[in-house]
Amino acid sequence: MISLTGIPLDVFNATTPILILAVAAGHAVQILKRYYEEYSIIRKEPNVTAKLANELTVIQSLTKVGPVMIVACCVACLGFLSLLFFRITTIRTFGIFSALGIFSALLIEMTLIPSLRSLLSLVESEDSVGKSISLVDLIQQINQAMNSGNPKFYEIPNNKNLVS
Repeated sequence: MISLTGIPLDVFNATTPILILAVAAGHAVQILKRYYEEYSIIRKEPNVTAKLANELTVIQSLTKVGPVMIVACCVACLGFLSLLFFRITTIRTFGIFSALGIFSALLIEMTLIPSLRSLLSLVESEDSVGKSISLVDLIQQINQAMNSGNPKFYEIPNNKNLVS
């Protein structure tokens, strides 16, 4: 958008896309977090298919987190638009394009992303958290494997060279 207006690229304008990406990514994480929370609740209801749960979840999560995202984006936009009171043109330009970029990200977050999310299916698994393993368990398994799978070697080796 900056290049379309003919405004030359400077130090502040070069950082604008990074700023917009960071704000938009933070908002997307919040929306996705709420989506998964709502999905786990809705999916537990009887007679709710995965497809229906997905559609209901998109509506529920957007209803709950949407107003917060709108307020947060509006506050951020107003904050950047306050830079218009500076006399330095570069800072004013930075404020304008940052506000426009954040507002554009809000429009995408509230329209395009939920519509795409409703079209995609969620891959369900039995466990919400995968199996975890500690470093000690891993070293013990490696030691056992290095000794032909003998169960008596399922221990931390006494020699530090065998550990490394």
